[in-house]
Amino acid sequence: MKRRSVGSVTADLTARTARGGTAVMKYGALRDALWLLRHARHRAAWLALARFFAARHRVRPHDRDAAIALKLYAPILRQEPGLVPLDIAAALIADYTAWQREAVSDALRAIEDRDLGGMDRAIARLHRASDGLPEGHGERSIWLSRLAMVLRSRYQLTGEPADLTRMAFFARQAVDTAVTAGSGADAALTYAYALLERHSVDDDRDVLDACISWFERGLNALTGGYATRKAAVLAYSDTLVRKVAATGDPSAERRVRALL
Repeated sequence: MKRRSVGSVTADLTARTARGGTAVMKYGALRDALWLLRHARHRAAWLALARFFAARHRVRPHDRDAAIALKLYAPILRQEPGLVPLDIAAALIADYTAWQREAVSDALRAIEDRDLGGMDRAIARLHRASDGLPEGHGERSIWLSRLAMVLRSRYQLTGEPADLTRMAFFARQAVDTAVTAGSGADAALTYAYALLERHSVDDDRDVLDACISWFERGLNALTGGYATRKAAVLAYSDTLVRKVAATGDPSAERRVRALL
């Protein structure tokens, strides 16, 4: 093995995978794969490894091979989903969805208990799950919005500027990746909340104007009655009150009534 290169081992492993059957189950094939796991640095090698371990699992199902294949395919799903077999993509997305639901549940408990460690664990899981979904996936924007809102709760607890910066970053990503009207409304409101927090820090009038604009964009796209939109309407009203205080704008009250 000392004289072999990553390229030659990748080629051999790809050939074994193409033959399938016993070719992927032999000790020499597994030895090559384990060596490549330690030395691979490029996408071609990672893709060859992912296909190899998936092929082993199909020949003789084993949790170890399945877990390795899923882990190797995860970054590929994010960047080039067309290279990931449909069954593996479905399994990965199911895992991400489960992580997301658990993370949201954990986050709600942590926020209620003001548990900073619980928030950090939820943030890490939400980040991992949302980052794993491929570009264009319908739920990616939704989970980025939720990640941003947990960061908002953390910021309100700690006052750390880094939390606000990260909230704004992920909220903006949610806006940029939204593919449905619902996720677009949710993302717009999340970004508006980030700008509202920012204005509370620096009292910048341009930030306030942008905040009002994003609240209006989100509320106009959000379906449902006042009960559904209550929290956002109240926050939007707060921005208009700030606008009146800063500029004396008399239209604020009329703009609030238009949304009720």
